[in-house]
Amino acid sequence: MTGGRFLLGIGGGWNREEIESHGTAFTSRMQKMREQVAAMKEIWTKDTAGYNGQIVKFPSMPTWPKPAQKPHPPILLGGAFPRAARRAVRYGDGWYPNATAGAPEDLAKLEQFRDLGGSPGECEPAGRARRQDPSHARPLGKAETPAQKLT
Repeated sequence: MTGGRFLLGIGGGWNREEIESHGTAFTSRMQKMREQVAAMKEIWTKDTAGYNGQIVKFPSMPTWPKPAQKPHPPILLGGAFPRAARRAVRYGDGWYPNATAGAPEDLAKLEQFRDLGGSPGECEPAGRARRQDPSHARPLGKAETPAQKLT
């Protein structure tokens, strides 16, 4: 329908009451988000997809239609540095930082994002950094050495 004009922006959330009112345990929200992203990638890239995570599970089934973007639409993870940036490097295609447009400290965060393995590409007014080639996304569960230093 969109001819490939689609970006998926997601975030794990910070407000316990809001998260829990939507049926998600606050303590496992990041794991759930990670598994949901992996499950979506399975559905988007395979004719028959199934997923068996600790939280997200569904049996193998035919899935269609497929997105116009290959291998899938870009997934931008939002949130504060360094944790959200580390997630974006591990299993997203870009990072949408909590930022004030153009502040010098925000530009330093983009450099640190690059040091984690992210590719800021173009920076738009809100400070969005998009990975230009989604094939650089890291597999789930594989921590990057520089990212392991951040807590």
